[in-house]
Amino acid sequence: MGLKPTAFILLIVDKIGRILYSNTESININASKSAKNIEGLKFSPLLSDLLKLFQSSPKHNPAIQSSYKVTDLSTNNKLNVVLKPIVKGNNPLYSIELFPILSEGGVRINIDEVLNSINQNQLFLIIADGSGTILFFTETANNYLHNNFETLRGKKLSDIGDKYLASNYNKKFRASLFDGKYWQQDIKITTDRENYLRLILIPIRDDNNRIKSFILFGSDITKLMRENIASKKVGKLAEAVMDNIPGLIAILREKGDIIVLGDANSNFIRAFGLQKRTALNQDINSIFNSDFLNLLHKLIITSTVKRTAYFEYTISRKKSVHYGGKVICKSKLLGEENYYIVNMRDITDLLKYEKQLKQSYKQETYLNKLKTSFLVNMAIEIRTPYNSLIAYSNLIDEYLKEEDYDSVIELINSTKDVLKRVSNLFDNVTEVARIEAGDVILRKVRLDCNEVIRLAYYKIKEEVEQKKLDFELKLSPEKLIINADWVKIERVIYLLLDNALKYSSKGKILLEIQKKNTYANIIILDTGKGMSEEELNQLLEPFNIQEDDVGIAEGAGLGLTIASNYTKLMGGRFNIESKKGKGTKITLSFPLIEE
Repeated sequence: MGLKPTAFILLIVDKIGRILYSNTESININASKSAKNIEGLKFSPLLSDLLKLFQSSPKHNPAIQSSYKVTDLSTNNKLNVVLKPIVKGNNPLYSIELFPILSEGGVRINIDEVLNSINQNQLFLIIADGSGTILFFTETANNYLHNNFETLRGKKLSDIGDKYLASNYNKKFRASLFDGKYWQQDIKITTDRENYLRLILIPIRDDNNRIKSFILFGSDITKLMRENIASKKVGKLAEAVMDNIPGLIAILREKGDIIVLGDANSNFIRAFGLQKRTALNQDINSIFNSDFLNLLHKLIITSTVKRTAYFEYTISRKKSVHYGGKVICKSKLLGEENYYIVNMRDITDLLKYEKQLKQSYKQETYLNKLKTSFLVNMAIEIRTPYNSLIAYSNLIDEYLKEEDYDSVIELINSTKDVLKRVSNLFDNVTEVARIEAGDVILRKVRLDCNEVIRLAYYKIKEEVEQKKLDFELKLSPEKLIINADWVKIERVIYLLLDNALKYSSKGKILLEIQKKNTYANIIILDTGKGMSEEELNQLLEPFNIQEDDVGIAEGAGLGLTIASNYTKLMGGRFNIESKKGKGTKITLSFPLIEE
């Protein structure tokens, strides 16, 4: 065989001397066929005879091993031989160690001591022949795999793959066994608790590059894997915490001369339209648009000095969202780099609320002004007829003494007009209160608009003529039927005509009905003083009062408010057009119904 002076040979054989494993290339074992027998090896005495001698030795031998000396007939070298059983039972296996006899003080390697050391140190080791049949295994390996295998003896390495590897990993493992290639994989094994192994398959080849055997190492990486799993759980927990923060959170960090996006929650990613997998760890100059980027650089500089920088920013996408935020600088959290925490929250509704508060305050101020004006005008409206009544009563006393009954009758008629004015004032105030309280009852009927405006025309015709104004009525040539409250619509037309009369000192008033598409339009037009655009915008507010043609504010300013609200309650539309000095046109539109 030609052993080197310091070489040793390890053979593993069965009970009839077939060689199952050899650690030397000098002994060729064909893994695909039956192994060669030790009878073919040229030693004196024959190793097969020594094996038989060893098998016949007393079982009570405490050493359970025997040492012999043999001669290598090919080199005439003297060798020590140690035989010992390694597997007991019906199919025992034996190890045969051959090593040179060295001079005194020389050192030899005892493979038995090596294997004992492997077991004592609880190392996972499996040795298989070229076909993948397991020849040797440590107790540690057997203990790890005992859930699926009572013993590894006689099993194939492919059996381990079938039991412990997922199908995709097992395919690669089998391919490595077939091709004789290096393989590595981490697996989970459950015994009384979950354990993790890193398996490494190393193929051993002979001089002819044929697979001679396999060594499967295993290293326990349970602690490492648990730390990794714990780290991932903490990472997922941190990510979940960030994602559940209602605002926008991002962490920027310095990386050399640039600043990159270290992390961000889902709200931040969505708000800026980013893709997380491509945006993380990228230079912020390549991520954000120019306006936010310019703002961000200023904030970073400020926060580096002041530690905190506040800002507001609007993101315009499908709808504009306004954010209030701050940037906090954290120095040397990890190494020498600065970290910047960007925290933003949606303040759109808050700004709207503030705006509404300002508008409400402005409106409240305006209404208070109107109410003050109303109270002043109410006082005037009440005081004026009151003073008139006192004056008329004094005059009546005088005329009665003088027996001037014609003048008395004239004053009595004037008194009636004053009382009528006061009664109208109270009626209007009551009506506005009912409208605002939603206490208006409508009794809708089918009615012809021609009849409605004809009656309204004749009720006010005398008052218009007394003021020497032209009063024109234009009826529709066809019936225009609408669904409305007759009393309310007549009240609306009267209030609008009365308003036109009040603010017109010359010219004419037109009352017209016309059909337009599917609507009946009732038009009240006057050539009076008209209104500016500002006056027109405020006109329908309660208590808004215009001065008449001679600069006197008449009435409580409720007529148009009542008319507008009644029209809308009946399902109509109220439109007013006016120009200063040109007059006013009011159009009431009601949907037509079939007769």
